[in-house]
Amino acid sequence: MFTIRELLFYPFEVSYIPLPDIGDIAYIDIGSSRQTLVFLHGLGSNLKAWQCNLPAFVKDYRCIAIDLPGFGKSAKGKFPCTMTFFAETVCRLLEILDIQHYVIIGHSMGGQIAMHIARRQPQQCKAMALFAPAGFETFTKEASELIKKWFNPQDVLAASPQTVRANMERNFSAVSPQAQELIDDRLLIMQGTDYEYFTYCVSASASGMLDEPVFEWLPDLMQPTLVFYGEYDQYIPNRYLNPVTTEEIAYTGVSRLPHATLHMLPACGHFPPLEAADLCNELLREWMMEITNFPAF
Repeated sequence: MFTIRELLFYPFEVSYIPLPDIGDIAYIDIGSSRQTLVFLHGLGSNLKAWQCNLPAFVKDYRCIAIDLPGFGKSAKGKFPCTMTFFAETVCRLLEILDIQHYVIIGHSMGGQIAMHIARRQPQQCKAMALFAPAGFETFTKEASELIKKWFNPQDVLAASPQTVRANMERNFSAVSPQAQELIDDRLLIMQGTDYEYFTYCVSASASGMLDEPVFEWLPDLMQPTLVFYGEYDQYIPNRYLNPVTTEEIAYTGVSRLPHATLHMLPACGHFPPLEAADLCNELLREWMMEITNFPAF
């Protein structure tokens, strides 16, 4: 029997930093530059989600990708999994690594955490790149309670491999070999001896996103922000509860950010960092060159 940490393989050298009350936080730290990019994965994912992006930036930037507590190779446990908890954890890690200024890059839930970090550390967080970020979509109290019921810990733990596979496949407009690798990893960790803790954190994180929304204070985020959404995103919005388009959600959120640019990506689902990696890398690189002239830098 193996733990999830032992089951997962990453194509990068992994380091660990122990944090009080949490345990080991897994991360990769590659490249060297005065400019640092910090990558945060989405719900149920891990730092391997960025494997198609990191090689494009490592020559010119210091790139740090983190496994959030409860996910990937990081410590497992019944953590709070609020957005505040994750934001505080990332900030503690960056402090230990003596990173004083950075650009935060987040996918899905990682995007919502990134916005909490940007609000918490406006001087250190110089800019944000958000891939299909959670948080632009809003829910009524009744809708939030319904989603929490869908994500109750018992049902997440009891989900069959077929259900897990179907839910993973919905992330993509088409299942490429790279997408299949992530799907296979998600099925593999079901064999981990600590899988119950992983599913607990999935459930708690879903509640955490709903309990700490960002929409009302988006205008307070003054950082230059680059936003990507796939036109065929099947997760944002929740069409059962919010029968609108992804583009409507994207424009509504971006319009509230003072310095934001939006790219809607054709033939792309909820996972732009992988499905549209080359285009996203190109656009992100161009944007990074442009914002170096922004007053915050």
